Amino acid sequence: MAIPIAAARSLFRPAWALLLPSLAAALLVTGSRSGWLGAAAGTGALLPLLARTRRSRTVLTGVALVLLVAGVLAALSSPLTSMNNDDGASRLHVWQDSLGLIASNPLFGGGLDTQALLLGRHLTGDWARGAIFDRIHALDLDLLATQGIVGLAAAGWFWSVWAWRSVRALFSTQFANALREEELPGLVAAWVAYLVVTAVNFDWAAVTAPLWLLGGVAWSAVMSAAPAKPSPAWPSGRRWTAIAVPAGIAALVAGTALGILPLVADVEYFRGDLGSATAIDPLQPRYHRVLGENLIASGRLQAGVAELEQAGRLGEYESTSFDRLGDAKLSLGDRAGARRAFSRALELNRFDLTASQRIKALDAGP
Repeated sequence: MAIPIAAARSLFRPAWALLLPSLAAALLVTGSRSGWLGAAAGTGALLPLLARTRRSRTVLTGVALVLLVAGVLAALSSPLTSMNNDDGASRLHVWQDSLGLIASNPLFGGGLDTQALLLGRHLTGDWARGAIFDRIHALDLDLLATQGIVGLAAAGWFWSVWAWRSVRALFSTQFANALREEELPGLVAAWVAYLVVTAVNFDWAAVTAPLWLLGGVAWSAVMSAAPAKPSPAWPSGRRWTAIAVPAGIAALVAGTALGILPLVADVEYFRGDLGSATAIDPLQPRYHRVLGENLIASGRLQAGVAELEQAGRLGEYESTSFDRLGDAKLSLGDRAGARRAFSRALELNRFDLTASQRIKALDAGP
């Protein structure tokens, strides 16, 4: 997303071109094929976005599409297809299998961040060699699975309006030069790069947050070029102050709790201080899971079982966590609890061999 923005800036301020080699090198070392494709698509989108006439836009749009298709075909016939031991075939299988999950709740979806909890029961093969897919790896399918047709329609409407208004303002003769200086072509191109990446991959906070920030900057450029309208009058007086001050304090406290404390907890987790991590962010299932596994390894079975059960209640999706929980319960003589744990492991990953073997052993008797 930064590459097309820097490329667009360099056309008006050549010094920005000095950033392009380092940005390209940083993208190269990530090993992200979708990132490379998105950067190429975003940079190619600059060609028609910077054109000044309708005819040149049409020609350059065709050139950009031809170059993109040629790049995709070249990548598919190169060793890049097997990078990171991922040829993309597993992703195609997951996309197909996700249709069953989407069909189970097509209108509103299964809820945010639920793919890892629900997708396993719909998979028809062990596509990731024992691992669980925590995303469908396609933005449209992710939205359908988590927010349904309603969520996908809302996102589509929002970004379609944003893109239409941005491009229409950019191509209008009255504001074109001003909006080029406002960097609108680079911002729209960054949006194109984001769409291309998330079409074959999953989006996450480090990418999505900048998208919204850049989208807001682009919209401010569009609105600044539009005819001025009178601003609504803000209420004033003591009554407004009595509302605004407590609301601001509450927002600050909520922002601290939701934005900063989880980062602090993550630092403690990577330092190995699991007790502090779970205390600072008690809603993170992974902290409880690792803490529980460590307690069990040290012989504290009861405490470890409690932590693993808490991880399960908070949404732990790794089937191996429930395998360990089941084994610990077996050690404590709780066969019914062990069966529930192994059954949950199979719900998350129907190809979990450990869980299926343990259940067969339980069925066979003592």
